[in-house]
Amino acid sequence: MAIKLDIELRKPRICPNYAVSSVEDYYRIFVYIPLLDHIVGDLKERYLSEVLGKLQLLKIKGEVSHWQQKWSSEKNCNAVLPITAVTALEACDKHLYSFIHTLLQILCTLPVSNARAERSFSTLRLAKTRLRSTMLEYRLMILVLLHTQKVIERFSKIGKHCMVL
Repeated sequence: MAIKLDIELRKPRICPNYAVSSVEDYYRIFVYIPLLDHIVGDLKERYLSEVLGKLQLLKIKGEVSHWQQKWSSEKNCNAVLPITAVTALEACDKHLYSFIHTLLQILCTLPVSNARAERSFSTLRLAKTRLRSTMLEYRLMILVLLHTQKVIERFSKIGKHCMVL
């Protein structure tokens, strides 16, 4: 290509400490081979991630259809079906239905309401007033934590509490 374009190949002034006999060898070792390695690695990564993604999706679909067949056969046998996510999690075999088990765990640990998030936003609204809007994020976070600690201390002094799960 260089000959066709009438370009003279020269080694750069700063050359690594490797003994290179010709300019062609230099470009082959330090430019061409690393470029090919990068291209091959990129192709492998893209192809493997795409193939693995498709295989994972097929596994998930198969697991869900097997889960549905299990409960439809249980229903036909007049067995007691799980009503809540917790009872479904207890009935789920972790090794056989790993994806469904993970989804049920997430479902069981999600809060029922968004009150906790709304409380944190109202705390943030109290802490970040117009006068304090120029402060850095770290200082704002410390202010919110101090306010939250104050609320927890006030709540703990009240007495008996009911813990809602």
